[in-house]
Amino acid sequence: MRHRASVHFKLTNPNKAMSVVTDKRSKRESVDSGKVAVYRHTAILYGHGGRDVIFKVANDAQRRIAAGGPKSVHAQVWGAIESTPGRIRPTETMQSHGAALTVEVHYNPRRAGFFHYFDDAGAMVPVYSAPMVGFSTAANGQGRCWIAPTR
Repeated sequence: MRHRASVHFKLTNPNKAMSVVTDKRSKRESVDSGKVAVYRHTAILYGHGGRDVIFKVANDAQRRIAAGGPKSVHAQVWGAIESTPGRIRPTETMQSHGAALTVEVHYNPRRAGFFHYFDDAGAMVPVYSAPMVGFSTAANGQGRCWIAPTR
């Protein structure tokens, strides 16, 4: 069963990044709506309702951070997560989709106000949506985000 959710990285300790999964179902669908459902080292988001996974950035917060202001949760990825019925408890990991998700997506509010990847020529390519997005924590503790290659 898939539930609407968002994911962002918890970076309070840069050596221990975790994917934070937040319940994005309506209040009629879930009493946990808007609350953090679970912290994971890996997670997979899918498009839902015929739409792709969406990469969202709150522009005002991004500009404050780029100007040296305090950090805040302002960049999230919204989609649907495969979960057990009821409360959100993700059932899939990067290992089940790792071969398809090979393009690493970056976000740095001081570099750009959008999610992006670097193409073979080194040019920054904006990413606003994707059919499937994977999240993982690297061996060095840093959070990683992956999409399938675009054609």
